[in-house]
Amino acid sequence: CGKTALIQFLCQKILDDEMVVFHIHAGITNDKINETMHELLRKAQKCSEENQNKRLWVFLDEFNTTPNIGLLKEIVCEKSFLGKTLPKNMVLLGACNPQRRKKNQKETDDAIGIKKHHYEILRQRNSLNSSSLYSVVTIPETMLEYIWDYGYLNEITEKSYVQAIVNACENLTTDQTWLNCILTLIIESHKFYREYEDVSSVSLRDVVRFCRFYNWFYKFPISNEDNQVLITFFINKIEHASLIALFLCYYFRLNSPIKRQEYLNKMENSIKNFKPNIPCDSLNKILQNEKMSLIKRMELPIGTAINRALTDNIFVLFTCILNRIPVILCGKPGSSKTLAVPIGNSILLIKDIFSFCNILFRES
Repeated sequence: CGKTALIQFLCQKILDDEMVVFHIHAGITNDKINETMHELLRKAQKCSEENQNKRLWVFLDEFNTTPNIGLLKEIVCEKSFLGKTLPKNMVLLGACNPQRRKKNQKETDDAIGIKKHHYEILRQRNSLNSSSLYSVVTIPETMLEYIWDYGYLNEITEKSYVQAIVNACENLTTDQTWLNCILTLIIESHKFYREYEDVSSVSLRDVVRFCRFYNWFYKFPISNEDNQVLITFFINKIEHASLIALFLCYYFRLNSPIKRQEYLNKMENSIKNFKPNIPCDSLNKILQNEKMSLIKRMELPIGTAINRALTDNIFVLFTCILNRIPVILCGKPGSSKTLAVPIGNSILLIKDIFSFCNILFRES
């Protein structure tokens, strides 16, 4: 919903105050909270010395994920830390996660091939959070009085947020028709995931990730061969970078070939409302061409079968690592997860990888 970004904007741009985000998770201990609070107290003192009216806003993000929530309750509600009153220029805010139930799922995920041990299944069934989507702790009654339900973004509001984020994409706003198309594709992608998985499975962070991928692909050099492919599919460089970024953010996250095809069909139907001249099944062909364009420039071990799983893994690993975006590969045994890592690593070990890629793709 953009809670952190909104508060950060208000504090730093409107109020001209300092703000620190304390990211809390299940591994945050009392010692870590004590250490962080002492640092914040020193920072608050420094703000007061610089300007008597300057405040330090402390944002406790996801504060109900740590079992040490009692100490946070004292800080937020009592305005004290270990019995000592907090400085007047320190303002405390926080965000918590709701308790959300899982959808009914099978004990075995056929698409990934991970089967839980019988003992593990029994243990989870008997645990308190067995039906929870993620682990949260009970919020103390005192803190409940300060909680405001932020709710969900409706479609119109979410679209305005998405548009504001997408405006950071280089030259994407030059074509208003294609900009509206991309906004529609992102919104439809979010709808697809919320119906298929959960309402919290996608967020505005995915849109920010889309912009990072787009800007990278837009600046990436295109060979003469790839340029001919773009002409074949009646798309330009901006549209090409947008579609590949969309694939990386949403398409590759789907673990079922059936769901992937459903997603592509849904995207193609939406695109035809804006670009009716794009041929049928073009999205799948654009994706295959992009993967093979990368694979054929790599030196594969002798006897390596270039299958869909291998090309998917290498393509995702290569682009995510170069953009410093975390990625976790999941799949059945034999789906080329281990093989993809050394192949991608053989190129990533080059000292100046970005210059190498520029030369490699220009000479093709």
